[in-house]
Amino acid sequence: MLGTIANVPAGRLIGDIRNPDVSIYLGHHYNNLRKLEPEVSLELMRKDAEETSARAIKLRAGSGDQMGRDLDNAPGRTEKLIRLARELFGEDTVLMIDGNGSYSVKEAVRIGRILEEHNYAFYEEPVPWNWYEEQRSVERALNIPMAGGEEEFSMHLFRWLIANQVFQIVQPDLFYFGGMVRTMQVARMAEAAGLKITPHISGGGLGYVYMLQMVSVCPAAYDYHEFKLFATKDANGTPIPVESRAEKFQSVNGVIRVPSGAGLGVNIDPDYIKTHSLFTG
Repeated sequence: MLGTIANVPAGRLIGDIRNPDVSIYLGHHYNNLRKLEPEVSLELMRKDAEETSARAIKLRAGSGDQMGRDLDNAPGRTEKLIRLARELFGEDTVLMIDGNGSYSVKEAVRIGRILEEHNYAFYEEPVPWNWYEEQRSVERALNIPMAGGEEEFSMHLFRWLIANQVFQIVQPDLFYFGGMVRTMQVARMAEAAGLKITPHISGGGLGYVYMLQMVSVCPAAYDYHEFKLFATKDANGTPIPVESRAEKFQSVNGVIRVPSGAGLGVNIDPDYIKTHSLFTG
């Protein structure tokens, strides 16, 4: 709203444009990557990578239960997924993996060494998100860059995580953490510490548009940013019809141009808006 009033992109309200183009990594199919056989789930991801020309892909390790119980949906599935993905996508594709808190320190380190062997770019939250000391132990035992912070809501703890370099890539969530202004504070801390940031976006709605606006002005931005396709759905699961006020929404060679129109840079179909009534409760 403020960006529309000022007739500037929302990102410009909190900083200068640094990254007008955003390179994406595919971060969807997380249930498929854990529950389907690796050959099947990776084929789904391959098709989407081909459609978007994405040069980076994030996979999912373990059961993703945030319990640190060392569980997999089938014995050895994660190790197989790691190996097959590198074989399928080749050395030119940037691969990373998210543990979603599946592991204890010992198992997280074991999986991390397999990732290092297969040249993965980063290892995200292998232990439960609020196991701060344990995460630091994993980071100290490995050479692969560590990423995390999407569940974190405390500025104080982000300061600790950054000061102790527990993660080389911090990921404050634009919804959970409280918006673009607070995320910019984390980005500036990361920049001062020589670290990187890739803002996370949970859920659907217009989240990926917020993410694009945030990255456009973000200091210390990582090379790639999470993208779950052009999925704009409301709380009922209904697609939200949007169009850019300037550039088209499309991935060209794995890069999306940040909408440069006022506000979020998008228009929502007026006929879709008319299907809603004003909530007065």
